[in-house]
Amino acid sequence: MKTLSVFAVLAFAGSAMALDTLAIDRSTLLLSNGAFSIQATPLDDASPVMRTSVLYSHMDGPYSAFAAASGPGGFDDYVSTAGNDIILEEFRFVGGVTAAGGVLFFDFFDNAQNFVDGFGLQLPQAGNFIWTITLNVPIIVPNAGIVQAFFNNDPGIGPVTSGQWFLSDSATTVGSDSRTFGGAAGGAFQHSFELSGTVIPAPGALALMGLAGLAAT
Repeated sequence: MKTLSVFAVLAFAGSAMALDTLAIDRSTLLLSNGAFSIQATPLDDASPVMRTSVLYSHMDGPYSAFAAASGPGGFDDYVSTAGNDIILEEFRFVGGVTAAGGVLFFDFFDNAQNFVDGFGLQLPQAGNFIWTITLNVPIIVPNAGIVQAFFNNDPGIGPVTSGQWFLSDSATTVGSDSRTFGGAAGGAFQHSFELSGTVIPAPGALALMGLAGLAAT
């Protein structure tokens, strides 16, 4: 259950930490309007949310946040319940932008901090919410890796904004993570997000399926 009534600004660091993203071409990651749908839910909405394909989830409050900033907005690791890479179909997070229409990116890395894939989109309203993003294009992310938020600071790509990605010290409910990495390293906090999607079969599994099909014929 979400238990937020107010959120705290983290006082032990001045800003969120960041991974090296200089080589990422964000102009290729910005999604067109038809490539996603999005829904905002108030932070204090305790209505139950049912998901059938959740592979990692850390969404419960109470929430805390660094001060709003543009550029890197924090990162954290995750270990999903998937046995192989994931076709990401839905991404949920807690936070938001300070400017309506501002562009926010989420970058996915493997555990060696190599960039894998990501997406960017305009959030239709300013303020902090529980956002549910349904993706209509294939975005493949590691089953275990790192995700980083990036609030657009390049007007050549799209509307610039500052924003916040919230954290909490609640338990992760699906999958696992390290509380000594990312968000507030050395502390109990983890950024609040959730991954849902389809697990890509391992090559060996596909080969076995092919053999089974041949045997059936």
